[in-house]
Amino acid sequence: MDWDGVRVFLAVARHGSLRAAGRVLGLSQPTVARRIAALEEALGVHLFERRPAGYKLTASGEALLPEAEAMERAAARVEAKASALERAVAGVLRLTTNEFIATRVMAPALRDFRELYPDIQIELVADDRFLDIGAGEADVAIRAGPRPTQNDLVIRRIVQTGWRVFCTRAYAEKHGVPRDFADLDNHLLVGGEGVMAQMPAMLWLARVAPNARVVSRCNTLNNLVAAVRAGLGVSVLPNEVAGDAPDIIACGPPPEELITDIWLITHERLRNEPRVRAILDFVSAYVSTLQARLRAVAEA
Repeated sequence: MDWDGVRVFLAVARHGSLRAAGRVLGLSQPTVARRIAALEEALGVHLFERRPAGYKLTASGEALLPEAEAMERAAARVEAKASALERAVAGVLRLTTNEFIATRVMAPALRDFRELYPDIQIELVADDRFLDIGAGEADVAIRAGPRPTQNDLVIRRIVQTGWRVFCTRAYAEKHGVPRDFADLDNHLLVGGEGVMAQMPAMLWLARVAPNARVVSRCNTLNNLVAAVRAGLGVSVLPNEVAGDAPDIIACGPPPEELITDIWLITHERLRNEPRVRAILDFVSAYVSTLQARLRAVAEA
């Protein structure tokens, strides 16, 4: 057994097929299949059930998944530590993202980053507006949505996540749960305001439930989550929310059209600066450890 085999195992577990895993890893589908077979032989267990719809973890695969993720985190720490030793990095770095990612992902992550790079001072700017990296408003951005089109940006997709309709258990007891998307017209909705109203998930909600009563509108994702958790109504939220809020329940399957790309972005002129390189590599490795959780929530 080697780390490459475990890396392939994690990719198939997260993406559900050999083709999707190969696309992420830059490997052919037959190569992915061979490495899974070799890993299963080395471990002496079957890791996946081969189904027409894709690859699903067996009970053995589920049991080994946390250990594989621990190996991934250890490998990421080794790489990051080696990078830190190789390059003495210091200075101020301005990182911008939306309020939700800043509070739910980056604030905890930066504690680990500080251990690796104590001489880098991070300015974390939580703003749902897209700050202009080209104009120097930020050094690095984490953005959700369509791929930015500016030619002078260095862009890396770090994860895909989905959205889903949610409400609280208390709301469901009083008003019921939407039977399907068409039934959303008969429920109380929490909508978006300002930038939030233009997000694909909010536009989708307005399209499928044009006649529903909107009882509240929120201009940030954190506010939207808080409004739903308060029982004001039904809305669309990122899949990850369910893992952090046991009082929230999913209403139906995740709409396929609401898969969202998360991009890690910097400017071409900054890409080789040690402090920027350090945060780019760290964020990519850190976010990859969250993919299994996002997938598990989406399929719950």
